[in-house]
Parts: sequence; structure tokens; C-alpha cells
Amino acid sequence: MKSRVFRVVVRWGFGLALELWAFRKIHHVFNGSPDMMSAFAGCLFGFAALIAGAFFFLPELAPLMAGPVVRFFSGFVFPNETGKAPLDYTLARFYVKNGRLAEALEQYFKILENYPQELAAYREGLEVARSTGDAAAAERLAKMALRKLKNPAAREEFLRLGQG
Repeated sequence: MKSRVFRVVVRWGFGLALELWAFRKIHHVFNGSPDMMSAFAGCLFGFAALIAGAFFFLPELAPLMAGPVVRFFSGFVFPNETGKAPLDYTLARFYVKNGRLAEALEQYFKILENYPQELAAYREGLEVARSTGDAAAAERLAKMALRKLKNPAAREEFLRLGQG
């Protein structure tokens, strides 16, 4: 543990020294370099040193910086991403249409994991469970609906469906 802390302190010391030197070099270039060629070379060398100095800090800072950077860019790529699968009945309805009812029922349960307030998923899942004769799945859906549906109108509609 001590040697790791020592290595980090030494590495950060080198990085800080390199960063300060690079800033001084760049400052000197912009505040009175005698000719254009030496200014260009000094600026290029200063920026290279600045980037190299940043690599000394990278092992400790990368995990801290990665989360916000990933969230920032994923916001552009996936603007409506909330960490759960998008609400989509396509696969479940495809399974029902093709007679793959057990797989359809499984899809309805997956939908309800992410969207427990979705009355349509309870309704369609209950229809599939009844058509397969799976009383355990129908009972599980009913208990889940009564426990998780917050809207009183949706609960009433589900209770009417359950009796039908």
C-alpha cells in the first residue's frame, strides 16, 4: 500500500512539474518570442509536454472522468435512454401471432419489469396466460398488477378483466 501511494505521489509530482514547465514555455512563446519559427517550435513542444504531463495523471483520473464523459456523449447518441429497455410490444405480439405463447408471456413479464404501470401489458399477458391455461402465470400477473398499478382506474379495469 505504501509503495503504491509513493508511486502515485512521484508520478503526480512529475506530471505537475511537466505541466508547469509546459505552461511556462507556452506563456513565453505568446509573450515575446523573438521570431516566428522559434515561437512555432516552442508552442509545439509546449503543447506536446502539456499532453505528456496529462498522462501522468491519467491512471487515477480516467475512472473519475469516464462516467460523465460517457453520459454526455451517450445523451447525443441515445437521447431518450433512461437505463431501461424502450417500451415495445412488437416482439410479444409477434410471438402471439405466430402461436409462440410461452415466449410471448415471457416478453410481457419483461415489459412489466421495466414498466410496471403498463395496463396493456397486464391485459395482453393475462389473455395469453388464459389461452395457454397457465393458471400460475395468470395468478402471478394478477398479484403483480394489484401490487404495482397505482392508478385507481387502471386497477378497476384490471379487476374487471380478471373476472372475465
